[in-house]
Amino acid sequence: MIKRNLTLIGLILVVFLTSCSQAKEVTMGGTPVPDPETGKATAIGRALWKKDGAPYRFTLVRLAEVVRQGDEGLFVLDQAFSPGSRTDENGYFVFKNIPAGEYVLVVGDVMTVYKIIPEQGDQAKVFDIPADVVTDLGTVRVDLSP
Repeated sequence: MIKRNLTLIGLILVVFLTSCSQAKEVTMGGTPVPDPETGKATAIGRALWKKDGAPYRFTLVRLAEVVRQGDEGLFVLDQAFSPGSRTDENGYFVFKNIPAGEYVLVVGDVMTVYKIIPEQGDQAKVFDIPADVVTDLGTVRVDLSP
């Protein structure tokens, strides 16, 4: 009787662990987002108008790398090398196979009108984007009015 109960407990544990280890499919506007290449990261999100919630269509979105020295940090946006994307017609964006790290999200064209996504007040929100997973940056609401 004890051996049978232990076998049943072992079976339940295997089923539980198997169901926990299965990756959850990430979607962007209903479209599946593939896992990043090994050692790389993928980040997704959506940009909406702050005023009425309409999607930003075909708008530039960039990631500025956070560089730290001790307790101090700054973010760097390199026009040539920083990850960049464009929103689709529904405001969704994706950064595929980027280096893992800490980033600040910039919406808009840095040569004309743009916004850095804030945490609270004027502090830039820092997103930690780990390797080997798809990270959802969420929905950001911004006003790019000049």
